[in-house]
Parts: sequence; C-alpha cells; structure tokens
Amino acid sequence: MKKILAILFLGVFVFLSTGCDDQLDINDDPLAATQVDPNLLFPEVFVNFSNNRTIEVSGRIGNIVQYYEPSLGVFGTMALGDLGNTFLVGNVWANYYSTGLKNLVLAENTAAEQDPANVNVIAQSKILQAFIYYNITCLWEDAPFSQAIDLEFPEPVFDSQEDILRGIVAMVDEASALLDKNPDAFRVDTGDMLFGGDLDKWEMFGNAIKLKALMLLANKDASVAGQIASTLQSPIIRTLADEAEFKYFDAPGNFNPLWNTLNLFSNGINPGYWGGSTTFLDIMQGTNDPRLSTYYDEARNLAPTDTLIGTGEFGPGGVPGSFNAAPGNSVVSLNILRPDFPDRYLTAAEVVLMEAEAIVSGYVSGDLAAADAAYREGIMLSMNYYDGKPGEIAQEDKDAYLASLPALGTLSTEDALEAIHLQLYVHNFFRGVEGWTQWRRTKVPDLVVPLGSQVSDILRRFFYPPDEKGANPNTPADLPLDAPMWFEN
Repeated sequence: MKKILAILFLGVFVFLSTGCDDQLDINDDPLAATQVDPNLLFPEVFVNFSNNRTIEVSGRIGNIVQYYEPSLGVFGTMALGDLGNTFLVGNVWANYYSTGLKNLVLAENTAAEQDPANVNVIAQSKILQAFIYYNITCLWEDAPFSQAIDLEFPEPVFDSQEDILRGIVAMVDEASALLDKNPDAFRVDTGDMLFGGDLDKWEMFGNAIKLKALMLLANKDASVAGQIASTLQSPIIRTLADEAEFKYFDAPGNFNPLWNTLNLFSNGINPGYWGGSTTFLDIMQGTNDPRLSTYYDEARNLAPTDTLIGTGEFGPGGVPGSFNAAPGNSVVSLNILRPDFPDRYLTAAEVVLMEAEAIVSGYVSGDLAAADAAYREGIMLSMNYYDGKPGEIAQEDKDAYLASLPALGTLSTEDALEAIHLQLYVHNFFRGVEGWTQWRRTKVPDLVVPLGSQVSDILRRFFYPPDEKGANPNTPADLPLDAPMWFEN
C-alpha cells in the first residue's frame, strides 16, 4: 500500500507541477526554468510518455479492438462507452501536453537560442513531438496543435485532424532537413532513451511516423500517394535493429507498468486481469497462427494455482463486454506481460506491411509479386521479433504458416488488402493506439459491439477531459464516442 500511495503521490506531484492556473491548458509556468540541458529533459518525456502509453492506454483500451477481455471493469469500461472514466482521459491529455510536449518545446527553444543553434536537438525534439501529436489526434481527433505550447495563446484553438496530420508530415520534413550527422555535432545522446544519439535512426523513425500519418490521410486524399512513395524510398525503419522502442528492465523501478500491476496485486502472474477475447482467439486459431502461443497462455486454472489444464489447448475466451476470465480460459501471456517488455513506438513489420498495402492500393509502383514479397517479409518480421526472447517461435512453424497463406496475386484487390490489414491487426496485439487506429482506418477484422455497451457501435474516440473544457472555451463539444474520426472511410 505504501508503494501504491507513493506512486499516486508522485503522479499528483508531476501533474500539479506542470502548469500554473490552467493545469491542462498548456501554459508556461513563469517560475519554471526557461533553459535546461536537453539530456535532462528527454528522459522525463520518454518515461512519462511510455508509462502512460503502456498502463493507461494499452492496458485499458486494447479491448476496444478485442485483443483481450479484461476480467475487471476498471481495465475495460472505455470499450462500453463509459463516460465516467475521467481519470484515464484527463491523465493522458495532461501527460502528453504538459509533461511531453511542453518539455520538448523547451528543449527546442533552448537549442534554437544557442549560437550556433543546436540543430540536432531541434530535429530530435520535433520528431518526438510529431509522434506525440500523432498519438493525440488518434485518441481525440481535433486537438490543440498550431497554437499549443505557446504563451501567446493561453486558450489554444483545436486544429482539425486533417491539419494535424498534415502538420505532422511537415514537422518531420523540417526535422529531417535540420539533421547534421557530423560526428562532432551536438545531439541528445545520454538522454536519448530510444537510439542513444544515433541520428540515422532518428531520421528513420521520423519517416516512419510520416508514413503512418500519410496512410491516414490517404483514406481521404489519394493525392498523397506521391508522398507515400517518396517516404518509402527514404531512410525508414525496415529492420528489427532499427525499431523505435522504449526499453523497460527486469529491475525494481524500471519494470514495464503493465507487468508491475501483476507484481503489485497478483504476485507476478496474470490472474485473468487480461484474458483471452473470443474475437482474437478465433482469428488466431482459425489460421493456425504460431503467434498464438506467444500472445496467450494455454488454457489454465487461474490464480491462486495458475496451472496448465492442457498443453497446446487454448481458449475459450471471453465474449467482448463480458469481463470474463474464468478457470480454463486463455489469458494474455507473460511473454507480453513481462517486466522488460518494451513500449514499441514504431516497428519494422508495420512499415513493411504498409508498403505491401501501398503497392496493392496503387500508391507505390510495383506488381502483386512485389506486394506479396513485402507482405510475407512483414509477417516474418513480426514473428522474428521474439527470437531469443520469451515467446520465441520455431523457424519451422514460421515457414509453415507463411506457406499456408495464399499469394496476394491469387486474390482480388479487396481480398489482398483485407489479408494485409488482418496481419497489421495481429501484429499490433497489445499496442493500444496502433491497434485501435489501424482498425478504424481499415475496419479489419469485423468486431462485435460489446455486451452492455452504452453506444451502438465500436468506440472511435476519447471524450475531452472535463478540466480542459473548463479551462479552454475553444474546446469542442464532445461527439458521440462511436462517431467515426475524420480519417475513417
């Protein structure tokens, strides 16, 4: 209990220390430092942003896209359209703006005031801002962007999702043009918890963010096809070694927050807090996907015994909205819910699978053989990620699975896209924002409205935090939580 109270106190302290009068309204504190070493600022951004993404976002909203079925309502009421979950939306909003973007703009402004300007710090700050803004618009749609983190605009306007996505593309382009890869050029290095100051990897990360934004824009504006093609020809994440992920460690104080929930409340096992979902289990079992054993534990007796019922036997899962994880159900595996599992910002598999999609969609030149090669490479990258880690998949199982999949050239364009989109869905397991965003973009697979839902369709958005509504009169009225976002078809 002391540990829990300490964590809560720390969270309250960080929240209260990030603003003055309007806590969620992105104003600068006149008493705060105006120049700080970026190697000190970046770790605070990474730690708070990733802790928030894992436990608050992935741990709570993954059941919206039916990756899991939580046995406790606290982990899943958002999926039912629960308007009372103000802690979740308020905490995420405040963290992304007040702790994340505010510190990055401080780092950027400090770097710009140097003589000469520290262009790499500016570029790194902009790329990470672009990623945070991408997360924000994927959760809320319209949000402060052009006037955010600016003293001149204490009540910033809410920019449209289209403008935010186009702004993200422009922000990455500006950052890429600034990068100075001279080995002696200053950059964030000791505070760079993604790449240790490797500017080649920062460039690839930026282009991968840009690709994701462009693929959302392409749903509404096919004219961005040329930008998609040029982005895929630029340095971009294509290998596991180049992925952007925030690392956690199997050491007290550095645990992945998802696993730490199990550590604090269930002695490190998953007693059904995150159980199997019939939607996802049916897909995995129906295609004999070898990632099933990586993502889920076999059928178990749940806590306190936590023993296997049958080796190689999975399921059943809980029906969405049932919050059911009974003895004998499969549960999310400790391969995923482990102390050192990273927050995977951007992966090689999603980039290569989106390339396959871009070829089939005609955004990028190439025939169906090229699309099929990218499709299979993306799937293999998704499976290879676990090599040498818990949940490793045997090579013969990987090969057999790929051999079982029909070549994209034998499918219609619609079916080929559906096959690619299904693989994106499977790959994004327990990556809350990514899985939810890809489903809204593609509508693959078919999801069912959860039992007891307060809305008539699958959730599409967060509501705006009440504190933000009270502080900023420019905050839009909330749309229905199942109203599609701008980028959806």
